[in-house]
Amino acid sequence: PGDFFGEMACLLKAPRQATVTSMGESFVQVYQPQQLEHIVTENPQLALKLIGTLARRLSSANIRLTEKDIRSKEWKDFV
Repeated sequence: PGDFFGEMACLLKAPRQATVTSMGESFVQVYQPQQLEHIVTENPQLALKLIGTLARRLSSANIRLTEKDIRSKEWKDFV
């Protein structure tokens, strides 16, 4: 509940396609880039949650990259 996906592509105005698999009843909201920008501007709490989600993902990616030998081809899995 409350997870985001595709938000980076939306904010970067890059193409994105996603498939959602639910373990139970779910409600999924889809926003166009212009809508997300408006919603985030109008809802600071949502903006903070989105920023927190992006920061955790960036931190996790940094940790995973530093644990790999970046000279090898393994690092490409994380880019």
